[in-house]
Amino acid sequence: MAGLPAQLVAAPAAIATAAQAAVSSIPSVMSNFGLGFANAGFGNVGNANRGNFNLGNANLGSTNFGSANLGNLNFGSANLGSSNFGFGNLGSNNIGFGNVGPGVTAALTNFGFGNTGSNNIGFGNTGNGNVGFGNTGNGNIGIGLDGNNLRGSAG
Repeated sequence: MAGLPAQLVAAPAAIATAAQAAVSSIPSVMSNFGLGFANAGFGNVGNANRGNFNLGNANLGSTNFGSANLGNLNFGSANLGSSNFGFGNLGSNNIGFGNVGPGVTAALTNFGFGNTGSNNIGFGNTGNGNVGFGNTGNGNIGIGLDGNNLRGSAG
């Protein structure tokens, strides 16, 4: 009985230590909360996602909807970059499929299919700021133009 007062004093500290250990383990348990297999992150639905809030499979990044996206905020599949809508886009802020920018930067914006460069709208444009189909150069509006700031179609 002589040691009882010391034990009573030590009990709250022991309980507090145990409670703190239990609470501190919650983030590690919750950090992988999601639905699927082999996910690393929080809120993933699908399989083999790494990041947070991905819906699909094999996404690397966060808030991707689709499969095999590398980056953030992609909607579609096989996009490399961020904020792409479609599939097979390389760069950022592309809408469509198969668009490629000169690098993976936030300044790229292509809309359509198979565009290479920045700020192109249409199909198969190479360069910057082209609108139409098959234009090569910069600032062209039309079809099959080769040069800069041209209008119309190649004849």
